[in-house]
Amino acid sequence: MPMSPPSSFHTSFPLFPLLPPELRLQIWRLVPQSRVITLSYLPSPYANDDAYTYHTPNTRPPRLLHICRESRAEGQKIYIKCSIPTIEPGYQEQDDELDGREQEEERYFHLHPHLDILYLPRPHPALDPAGYSSWAREFGQRMPVAATAARRLAVDYVPPEVRRPWEAYGKLCLLRGCTRLEEAFLVISSLGSGGSPSPLEGEIDCLSLGTEEGGVGLGLGTMQEVEFVDPKGEPGELMGIMERVRESFRFEVDGGNGGFGGLLGRRRADDNAAADDDDGCKESEGPEKGLELIPKAKKKKVLRGWGCRVGHAACTGSGVRLVV
Repeated sequence: MPMSPPSSFHTSFPLFPLLPPELRLQIWRLVPQSRVITLSYLPSPYANDDAYTYHTPNTRPPRLLHICRESRAEGQKIYIKCSIPTIEPGYQEQDDELDGREQEEERYFHLHPHLDILYLPRPHPALDPAGYSSWAREFGQRMPVAATAARRLAVDYVPPEVRRPWEAYGKLCLLRGCTRLEEAFLVISSLGSGGSPSPLEGEIDCLSLGTEEGGVGLGLGTMQEVEFVDPKGEPGELMGIMERVRESFRFEVDGGNGGFGGLLGRRRADDNAAADDDDGCKESEGPEKGLELIPKAKKKKVLRGWGCRVGHAACTGSGVRLVV
């Protein structure tokens, strides 16, 4: 006789604390899910040209670090704490959603090396007209922990008609500065609420301005989360975009002579694998394994009730209760 489906979905497991510790730890290790960590760059409002700020407005804190002591202890073995450079004294970013502040001046996020995608979008021209400039070339030096930990990295596609002369080189240095990179993504469009693609150029991160698309405030307890999906459009158009990006990278590496093996030279992880040039970009030595860019589209979704940590798990006296 076939079994009937369960009448309700159970959101609690009171016997969880009674499980053997090794089994509980295995369950905690299955909790992490892939996230897109948007690390945006903004110029400082001060006159110092070398001042810069990073912020992570779309970063959802890892659930594993906010359930109970046991889960947090296990999560600290999995996630890598990546410090963000200190901002100018007296300047406080109101829109940051960092997942912790041990001290007022400390800013950081947690990165799962194999699941999370570190996304560094091109600054909007109204905020920084230079695009992928020196900050991209020097990312590995400014944020060495994140650059070493990241296995998955995403950057924006910049159309030739708006691309500044130095941006292809800046993106190449940014990608090659992540010494253990395994996957690289090229964000070529943004999908609106109706699913229709739109170019990235001219788009401002709405969350950094405290509004949704259309100028409506997100309000308390809400945030936008970025996810990557397969891009929409004609295959020929997508292939053309990818070929133009390949060509721009080839030109930066060998002057367009076609001698560059692969789109990106994957650097070896050892300390002696590269030497700095004058611009801060590291060049590989020895044989290189090509690393292709994977085209993606960016899609935003609004999470409601964020003030209560949407979708986290609460540890109670009788077990674990999932809150969705």
